[in-house]
Amino acid sequence: MKFRPRYNDHGAMRLELRVSNDRRALPAVRAFSDEALRQTSLAAGEVKRLVELIERSVEASIDGAYPSGEEGTISLGIAEGDGRLLLTVRDFGMPQDVGTMERQFHSGARRGGRLFGLLTKGLADEVHWRSYGPEGKALELTRWLHETGITAHPERGGLELFRDDATI
Repeated sequence: MKFRPRYNDHGAMRLELRVSNDRRALPAVRAFSDEALRQTSLAAGEVKRLVELIERSVEASIDGAYPSGEEGTISLGIAEGDGRLLLTVRDFGMPQDVGTMERQFHSGARRGGRLFGLLTKGLADEVHWRSYGPEGKALELTRWLHETGITAHPERGGLELFRDDATI
């Protein structure tokens, strides 16, 4: 197990945890993702649901990314910055048809979108599968952290709502 905090030029923290494809790593994945997500502005219920989604994603990688008996690595990334939270679960295992996985998810997204049996609506604003060819695949979940529009903030300064009857 390997944990690496990283910082970008703006001071926003990015966390990465690498675990082996062994089910004994799941409690570490749960603890890591729970603690990291509790530091965000997300409500406790949302954190709990996201942690479960992350854990199931890692579990699916443990079960299916590598041939039985082959050792492998799974990487979990959590990055917060620029008004969004980006969660990445990547394996370096066998290639899979990521295009089909992407289409299946997005065709089901109109009905609420499910990953690993869990509803993603209201939890992830964007869900994408990324292919790395023979180097595995990644699941990327993006959650935009804005709770209200810019004009609803009391510190909005001189911003005004657009008028429909504005003269040109």
